Amino acid sequence: MTEITDTQRSFKERMDDRLERWYKGADPHADFKSQERLRFLASLVNKGVMHEYIGKLGLRLPRQYADFQTPGALKRMHLRDRVVIKPNNNADSKGVMLFDGDRELLSGDTVMQSDRPAYIAMVCERDGVFAKSGTRLIVEEFVEDYDPEFAIPRDFKVFVADGRARLIQVIDRNPEKKLRTSSFFDRDWGFIHERIKTNYRMGPAYPRPPHLEALLADADRIARDIGVFYRLDFYLTSTGPVFGEFTSYPSAGMAFTSFGDQLMCEMMDMDIEAI
Repeated sequence: MTEITDTQRSFKERMDDRLERWYKGADPHADFKSQERLRFLASLVNKGVMHEYIGKLGLRLPRQYADFQTPGALKRMHLRDRVVIKPNNNADSKGVMLFDGDRELLSGDTVMQSDRPAYIAMVCERDGVFAKSGTRLIVEEFVEDYDPEFAIPRDFKVFVADGRARLIQVIDRNPEKKLRTSSFFDRDWGFIHERIKTNYRMGPAYPRPPHLEALLADADRIARDIGVFYRLDFYLTSTGPVFGEFTSYPSAGMAFTSFGDQLMCEMMDMDIEAI
């Protein structure tokens, strides 16, 4: 039987393999230090671990106001008009809420300040936020996009490999869900016309943003330190980049075109050491 090499695996197969090894303990490294490094890299998706790590690097993060184990604890706290509520360990925007006055922007729902605790509890129940053990709710600063046209700040998702930023994905979540867009750029801000993701509409070729150099510098610094393929999620504000979160398992390897799948695999192959 012919052995399938890593370069022959799809991005989905590679992400499934990472999930098994990083989070389910499959095929551990014989070397203790290598296994400990793997555990550290895997832990960065936890927002508490991320916050400590990024803080030590001296990079900018949203201000964190509080964190709680249950939505009920929010009843004792007066939330700011503009604030973000998010779980510390969920993905795909599950349980994330962006409040601006009496509106929750991701859903468009009207939510009075006095109704926020009940609304937050409802969203957490709907999204199964507390199905994971150790889940906490984080209350943090509502970061503003450098372009005031975007009430919901765009995501600037930087794919890194071999110690360097390689690809930037810009997601606009301001339209209703079926109309949300994704644009891809290389690190020189060259727009990629070929479709990469299938779960977003093709986005526009945005003009080169301010503070792109600072965004790349922050991403490169993290990339050199972690040394593996990862997605680093940022916001870009009028005063520079703000780090949001680590994503070790982008889209679970799914919803990529064949071109996008090949692009992801090529970036993973840049890493000298497979982790």
